[in-house]
Amino acid sequence: MKEMNENCGVFAAYDLESDRTVIPHVIDGLFQLQHRGQLSTGITSFSEARKQILRTLKGTGLVSEVFHLSEEENSHVIQKDLKGAVAIGHVRYATSGHGCIDDAQPFEYKHGKRHQWFSFAFNGNLANAENLAAKLTSEGYHLRHDVDTEVIMHFLARSFETDNYEATFTTLQDQIDGACSMVTLNALGNLFVYRDKHGFKPICYTITPDGFCLISSESSALLPYSSEVIDVAPGELITILRETRTLVKKQLCPPEKASCFLEYVYFSRPTSRLDGCSVYDSRLAAGRILAEVEDQNLDENCVVIPVPDSARIAAEGFAETLGIPLRNGLIRNTYAGRTFIEEEGRVAKVRRKFSFAHNIMHNKRIFLLEDSLVRSTTLTTVIQEIHRQCGPR
Repeated sequence: MKEMNENCGVFAAYDLESDRTVIPHVIDGLFQLQHRGQLSTGITSFSEARKQILRTLKGTGLVSEVFHLSEEENSHVIQKDLKGAVAIGHVRYATSGHGCIDDAQPFEYKHGKRHQWFSFAFNGNLANAENLAAKLTSEGYHLRHDVDTEVIMHFLARSFETDNYEATFTTLQDQIDGACSMVTLNALGNLFVYRDKHGFKPICYTITPDGFCLISSESSALLPYSSEVIDVAPGELITILRETRTLVKKQLCPPEKASCFLEYVYFSRPTSRLDGCSVYDSRLAAGRILAEVEDQNLDENCVVIPVPDSARIAAEGFAETLGIPLRNGLIRNTYAGRTFIEEEGRVAKVRRKFSFAHNIMHNKRIFLLEDSLVRSTTLTTVIQEIHRQCGPR
């Protein structure tokens, strides 16, 4: 399960009416998606008013750090430098590679022909990345990064040799195996939003009343702008060409829908809807279903404890169904970040992540609800600490 790390976030914006800058929208969108990736972030923007028509800025760290949101003057300079009517952005957890700045997205592919000069960002994981990399190597390619992003970039670049964009993404779809929800921007100012035929990872969009098209991995980042959020269908390509500034949909192939269960129970915000399904409602239902199969005898010493934060809602459904009190026995350190993909010193990080309420859990029969069982490292450490800190004295 080492590679169960395919959680990232993409955001894009297009001014459909004029040439207003979309950078504030993209930065805000990435900030709203920060829970999906805290390793690195980046933005590529389009503007014909500068020599570098596509300009990419990315760095390791949080959105607020990379774009200096706490330093008004510096942030203003950055946003002015990135100014553009179209932009794409990304927040990253490492699906592959080592988490350095070179692996951060968006990935920009520079070319003398504008329709072949592009930048893209995606959320997902290629199951056949090694095979595709071997194919490229056998054809004389030199891969500089240990990430599936570079593999996609080269296959996308070869398909972009013509301006038949539908054929480009159809070809890409035929070659890749895995999850891929992608935003791509070329130096003609054309924006492409693609979701693989399985629709394993979410992506959606809205058009705001003032004429901005916003694309996001989650609906929660779009709801401040518009109440009407539309999911990109599995196998669908959305194109916005600079010359028309009109959103056009094309179904590239019949969908073969599959869902990532971690999106519903862990990755996504409770306020999001994934393919029409409320994340909050799905977590509540999961807790209720779990309660229906519970076979333990219950008494007055029973208590339900969620492992914060995303397990709280499932714990609500579990506790309500069984009539057991729900208590916050674990208090999470807000600044600790998520730990399920951390490799170094992970146990120590888990211990820093939680405080344990002795008065709530001491000598209690605890129903501990956890929702991020990938390698059980977090849960194992939590249980050990509950016994050590809150067990019988």
